[in-house]
Amino acid sequence: ILQAEWKCKIDGICGMFHAKVNKDTNCLVVGGSLNYEAEMRKARRMKIPIVRKDYLIGCLARKKRLPFDMYKVEMIGEASSMVTI
Repeated sequence: ILQAEWKCKIDGICGMFHAKVNKDTNCLVVGGSLNYEAEMRKARRMKIPIVRKDYLIGCLARKKRLPFDMYKVEMIGEASSMVTI
């Protein structure tokens, strides 16, 4: 799914989409082929959870925010595209 599609889906369930990590970001969703290591480093510095896109898919399917634990990305190179919410 393209970033614009994710934004529409997130907005549709009263979520908030951010193109960059900022103080209002709850988590950084990563997956795909683009390289966003700088955003991942920033999220780590700000202690923002970094999760796989499966987290976002699960939240959208259940129409609620899920716990981050099962979806966390541990390695900086494990994922490389991102969506922030």
